[in-house]
Amino acid sequence: MRPSTAAEYHALYEAYLQSTLGEPSRRLVADAEVVDDILAETMEELYYEGLPPSEGQKLKAATMFILPQLKAAGPRSLPKSTQALKGWRKLDPPRSRLPLAYEAVILI
Repeated sequence: MRPSTAAEYHALYEAYLQSTLGEPSRRLVADAEVVDDILAETMEELYYEGLPPSEGQKLKAATMFILPQLKAAGPRSLPKSTQALKGWRKLDPPRSRLPLAYEAVILI
C-alpha cells in the first residue's frame, strides 16, 4: 500500500471517529459488532448527504486497514455495513458517461 493511501485512510478514520464518537482516535473501538453498527449508521448518513457509494467503500476500507482484526474474520466481519453499502450502490448506481460526439469519433 502506498504511503499516501495509508495517510488518507488514517485521516478518514480519524474524521469518522471524531464525528461518531466525539473523541480522538486514540480510543479505538475493538468490538466488531459496535464498529459495524456505527459504520452502517455513518454510511446511511453519507447516503442522505448525497455522496457517492465510493465514499462508503473508502470508509469501510479505512476501518479494515486500521482494525486488522476485522479483516481476519473474513467477509462476514461487518455484515450490517456490507449490507448498507450494497443497498447504497443499488439506490445510487454508477452513472454512465455520455457517448462521444460524432465529430470526436471521426477525429480519432
